[in-house]
Formats: sequence, C-alpha cells, structure tokens
Amino acid sequence: MASLHDRHMNPVAAHWARRVMSYERLLERLRGNGVEPEKATPDDLHEFDMMHTGRVEATDTLARETGITEGMRVLDAGAGLGGTSRRLAHTYGAFVCALELTPRVCATAAALTRLVRLADKVTFANGTALYMPYASGCFDAVIVQHFAMQVRDKSRLFDECTRVLRPGGVLAIHDWFTGIGGPPFYPMPWADSEETSTLEPWQATRERLEHRGFEVGPLVLHTEQSLRGFRQPLEDLDRRITGGHKLDSDAAHTHAVARAMLRNLTEERLRVGLAIARKPCGRKRTARSPKVISHG
Repeated sequence: MASLHDRHMNPVAAHWARRVMSYERLLERLRGNGVEPEKATPDDLHEFDMMHTGRVEATDTLARETGITEGMRVLDAGAGLGGTSRRLAHTYGAFVCALELTPRVCATAAALTRLVRLADKVTFANGTALYMPYASGCFDAVIVQHFAMQVRDKSRLFDECTRVLRPGGVLAIHDWFTGIGGPPFYPMPWADSEETSTLEPWQATRERLEHRGFEVGPLVLHTEQSLRGFRQPLEDLDRRITGGHKLDSDAAHTHAVARAMLRNLTEERLRVGLAIARKPCGRKRTARSPKVISHG
C-alpha cells in the first residue's frame, strides 16, 4: 500500500518542489516590494503565499463559513507555503497545525512563519494527509484547500479527516472538481499532466462524506472569482508578448496555465467551490491537544 501511495505522491511533491520559490527568492520579492524581511507582517506575504484561486478573499470566506474563532484548533491539510494557516492564526486567532507533503515547501513555510513571528500559533509538519501524524479527535476544524484534487486515495484522505476531527467538528473543502464540459486542458496550476491530478465530480466527494456521517452543505461555486484570477496574468503576459518581450520559462508556464484554466472554467470542464461539512456529534468530547504522533 505504501509503495502505491509513494508512486503517486512523489510526483506531486516533485511538481511543487519545481514550482514554488525558494525562501531566499521570496525574501528578494519582499525587498522588491519595499519590505525589509525582518519587519514583514503576515499580510506582506499574501502576494505569494496564497497558493489557491481567490487568494485572501477566498481564505476569508472559508474562515467565516467554517466559523473560525479565537482559540480554535485547526488543521490545514496540504498547507503549501502556509498562507491560509498564517491568515487563520493572525486574523482569526486560531491555533493551526499545517501539514505539507513537499519537504522543501514545508521548510520554507515554517521559515516564513518564524519570519512574521507566528511560530507560537502555527506549527508545520512534513508528511502525508493519508497518514496524519495527529491524535484522533484533536481538531475543531480541518481545512482541505486546493489539495484533494491531487490525492488519488480520496477514501483514505477523508477517513483521516474524519478521524482527527472532534465530534461536531467542521470540515471545509475549497477545491477543484470535474465539470460537464469534457476532460480538462493542461497545464493546470497543480498538474502538467494526469500524473499529478486526480479530479472527481463534487457529487462523488459529497457521497464520500455522507457515507462517513457528515452533514454536507452545498458546493458554493467560485467561478467568477477564479476567472478573474487567471484572466489578469494572461492579459499582462499577452501585453508583454505583443510588445516584443520574450517570456522566460516561468512566465511562459504561467501564460500556458492561465490560458488553459480560462478554457477549463468557461467551457465547464472544471468547477471550483467551497463546501462545509459537519461531523456528527456522537458522544460529547473535549478536543485533545494536536500533538504529533507516530504511525510507525
């Protein structure tokens, strides 16, 4: 079982290791924006640490719909550079455990968190969400944001989300799903090919959650928000091309992704949205401390 998991998730980790900027490059970006790194705030990082469509606007919507409040214990599964984790801690007062698969991305996210003085409220662990290193029933909320679309074993993923949530806890899913317009075009932000993309229809995800006893709300689509997010970089890069500028490899990839995603959304090949699911209460329990545990 582990070898099957590795064969799928290793390419996912490799994809993000290639696409995510190094810590040193991110510090250069801060200085380029007129911000001295030692004086940076969490808000200063949001230009590049929100690795999902809708960025800060979508994260704030997720926080409100999930009901994140002061002192809640939250798991951010598939945390990327930690933008959502830091936002939930800094703006909403949550204590966040951030789980990230790619070692370099996880280390960079932890370093950014120390940089903006949030290490007492956000802790990072490098690992897989299929074997979460946390005790059962220890979180008030679990966030799955632009992550499940890369996980092949979705049953195992949602088993683990269910396990670590306390009774009555909330699972927030902000993710991508297949649409009705046919197979999606590549490249996409998370995948240059099918090797690192395992999309399914929303109805399939909903049925997985209902099978586990969750009360599942509707999928609220974020189509227009996402279209805006891809349209702007495409227009900017088109202007550069028209002006005779040659795009470097990163800019060329961004251009190809934006063009493909606009087609995927306008032709309904993909859907993106937010849904809230609540775990059944069962016997009332107090959430335990989300200490790291071993699955060995």
